[in-house]
Amino acid sequence: MEPVVLRERIRFERRTATAGDGAGNFEEEWAEVATVWAQIAPARGRETVLASKLQGIEPVEITVRWSASLGEGADRLTTDDRAVNLG
Repeated sequence: MEPVVLRERIRFERRTATAGDGAGNFEEEWAEVATVWAQIAPARGRETVLASKLQGIEPVEITVRWSASLGEGADRLTTDDRAVNLG
């Protein structure tokens, strides 16, 4: 197995609900969970036709080293969280 070179900064964020307006409406914001070094590699992309428009999907694989800042138990990252490439 080759060593992984972590050259990109990634910020993981989680959606949180903020205070409502009293009428049952809530705003959602993205709160930072952790910022870590990562490797981003392109995965196999594909194109599909949706509503007569060509949609390009380019998934990526993100590799990070385990860190307590990424959460444990119920606080760990899930598919509902997002990753932001900081460059």
